[in-house]
Amino acid sequence: MIWMALGHLLTGLLLGYLLRKFAGLIPAFIGMVFWSISVVGVLSFVQIGFMPQLWSMIFLLLFFEKLHAKSKIGVGLSLIAMWFAHPGTFIVCALALVITLPQYIFSKLDRVNETACTWKRVTVSVASALLLILLFIAFKRWPSYIALETEFNVFRTISEILKSQIGIIVPFTPIGLIIFSRLNSISKFFRLYLVTFGALSIVLGFNSLLGIGILESRFFPFAIISIIIFGSIGIWKVLQTAFAFGPLRYLVLTVILAVAIFQGWHTAGAYFANPGIDKTYQQLQPNQVEVFGWIKQNLPSNAVIAQNDSLGDGVIRWLPVLTDRGTTNGGYLNKNSCADVMNLLTQSSATYMLYFKKFETMSTAYETNPLLFKKVYDTEEAVIYELPVKQAQNAEQIKIKPATLCAN
Repeated sequence: MIWMALGHLLTGLLLGYLLRKFAGLIPAFIGMVFWSISVVGVLSFVQIGFMPQLWSMIFLLLFFEKLHAKSKIGVGLSLIAMWFAHPGTFIVCALALVITLPQYIFSKLDRVNETACTWKRVTVSVASALLLILLFIAFKRWPSYIALETEFNVFRTISEILKSQIGIIVPFTPIGLIIFSRLNSISKFFRLYLVTFGALSIVLGFNSLLGIGILESRFFPFAIISIIIFGSIGIWKVLQTAFAFGPLRYLVLTVILAVAIFQGWHTAGAYFANPGIDKTYQQLQPNQVEVFGWIKQNLPSNAVIAQNDSLGDGVIRWLPVLTDRGTTNGGYLNKNSCADVMNLLTQSSATYMLYFKKFETMSTAYETNPLLFKKVYDTEEAVIYELPVKQAQNAEQIKIKPATLCAN
């Protein structure tokens, strides 16, 4: 949790620093406030324990800052760090670059002789096409990042996000985006890139509204970053225009932020006060943490733990973080037929099966075949079985059906 908290803190500070450089102190403060109240209820890093993408956001913001500062070395190092932290973040960042580069180069070519630059236009188009092909290959190479399955963010409709703690800033995002695109004090390439990234991330983060619904929850944090950046700029510009009297302007801003903070505080309280209820099903309870501690201390380092994960995505994602052990979703092994389980084990990497008794319906196959499924841990909270993977695979190799090993 310390590293999780540190990741959120550093991301918020970098977000404020970036906004301070090209938008001013007040938008920077607004951005940090809205980031802080988005940690729970909007973003889901805490609930699901998904730290790699959180830390990749730090490198994403560093990339923005180095691009703004025109530091080629800094840009390169940020991209490398982003790739190792979370390739999915790198891919979205690179895709925005692929879209931005032709826009920028074509805008430069418009100033010179059109005929003389035809070959350059062709070169840029071909290069862009090749980059898109490379990104497609990258998606195919790492299929876990682009599994074609419906995966929504926490907001299913536009009205839901407008009712959330960041809802008040959302209508100002298009205004901020337009204002930012016209800031002549910033390099044209950086303006083009950040506007492109913002538009792209918002489309990807809400792609279910387009009837797609692919990996929406993974793209959603990029959309939130973009909404906060441009929304902070937009809301301050509107207040400056609407209220010429300075004290009144700051009073209105204070009321807006106070309302947002109160709603964010209330949402966070609902998540942390009642583990296991409503959206908070993804929170870990103390007894579950104890189970993970036992696993870390007693199971071999090469153990792969299957977990049915009916408690939500959070448990299976916290498992490797707190146990340093491999994990897999064990839903497919939750069969009442021992024969089905044994046949499935021939293709499984799992070596142990974990059940949380209070929340999950356990397969009868494990209890009725104690010689095959050895019980290595049993408390009121959970039970862990050692899976007979070697027996199942050996039986298959000698042309014996693994199911014949079952007693029932």
